[in-house]
Order: sequence, then C-alpha cells, then structure tokens
Amino acid sequence: MANVALIALWNRGRISVSHRVNFRRYFDLTERVIPAHLCDRPPPSLDEFWEWLLSKRVRNAGLLPLRGDADSWPPPKGVRQSGLPQRLVEAGNLVLVEVEGVKTAFLAPPDAEERLEEARRRDFDRRARFLSPLDPLLWSRKALRELWDFEYAWEVYKPPDKRRWGYYVLPVLYGDRFVARFDAKFVVSTGTLRVFSYLEEPGGLPWSRPVVRAAFRRFLGYLGGEKVSFPDGGEIRAE
Repeated sequence: MANVALIALWNRGRISVSHRVNFRRYFDLTERVIPAHLCDRPPPSLDEFWEWLLSKRVRNAGLLPLRGDADSWPPPKGVRQSGLPQRLVEAGNLVLVEVEGVKTAFLAPPDAEERLEEARRRDFDRRARFLSPLDPLLWSRKALRELWDFEYAWEVYKPPDKRRWGYYVLPVLYGDRFVARFDAKFVVSTGTLRVFSYLEEPGGLPWSRPVVRAAFRRFLGYLGGEKVSFPDGGEIRAE
C-alpha cells in the first residue's frame, strides 16, 4: 500500500524522485527537489514539449533516421509528419547529416561536427565494451543496419521460440565495430555469469581474445561475481 500511495502522490506532483540507488527510487517533497522558479513557471505547450522531447532523444542517440524506423521516435506517430523535425532544423536546434553510401538522412545535435572531431582526436583506449539492450546507441535499428551493418533487437518480450539471439543479449563493441553478442544470466548464489551463447560478428572477436576476456572481468567486478562460464566449458575467473 505504501508504494501505491507514493505513486499516487508522484502522479499528482506532490512528491518527486530526489535520487536513485540502483533500481530503488527515493522520494521527497517536490518543493525540495525542483527549484521554486521552475515550479512556478506555466506548463509548456504540447508543441513545446514535443520539441524538447525530440531534441533530447536526438542528443541521447547521437543520430536518428529522418525517415523509417518508427520505434526509435518518440510518440505519438504524428510528430514526424507534423513538420517538427524540419522546424527544429530551420531553427538551428538540430542539423541534418548525410553519410556517404547511405540513402537515409539523419537528425543530429547542432554540435555534431565538433563532437565528431573531438572523438577523432581522442585516443582509443583499446577496451571492449558490453552495451545494455536499452543503450541509446541501440535505439535505432535502422541506424544500426545502415551505419554498422548490425542487426539487433531486444527479445525479452518475445516467446522463446520466436527469439533469434536470446532472452537478454548484450552487444560487444570494440572501437567503432560491433564484434559479437552474448546471452547470459548471472546466478547470484554461485557468483557465476552463465553465458548461454556467444556469437561473433563477421570478422569479430571470440571470447578468448584478451581484450574480450578483460571486458568480462570488468563485468564480473560490476556484478560482484566470481567467474564466467561458457557453453564450450571455458571459464574466466575474477582477478
């Protein structure tokens, strides 16, 4: 009942989330969370809200296809057809980006060119990384296909017989390439990350490569685990 009361008060704006610890939300009185000058402002219009939401989504994703791939766009479906993207581009709040060899044009933040140049100057740390299924880089399936030649879908809600890769699959990113993906489950009682499948991309990296093994050890540290077990009997132990 306490949780129901908290959600009811949150929906009415009486309380707000002050912070989170892991998946737990901590609430406080709204006037102690949100500055008074913001609370006293008139609410934004619906058009202003959609402008803010689309701009934020583009900033988070980096690139958003101008056409197709409706799943990566904020609702409702009519936002794209309303001319909002064009208005934001004309106002300088977003820019259009074209990629050589790709027919699709993309929406990007106005500082996209500067961010790209900064990334080029930055030294590559030579570390492989595991992406969570809801990472902004994975929001647009069309962008993944067009830019990285990588097919991906979060299949948690699919029936088991309809899944192509697995229940909770994490892509493996190395530099500017997706090199593999794996489906796994962490067993708390044994401290074991059980990998059910590890699938390399064409020209990718096997789990036995040092750079991927190092990524699994970092992941174990995050999980507080002791070892990783693979279907072929291989193991990686925490350091």
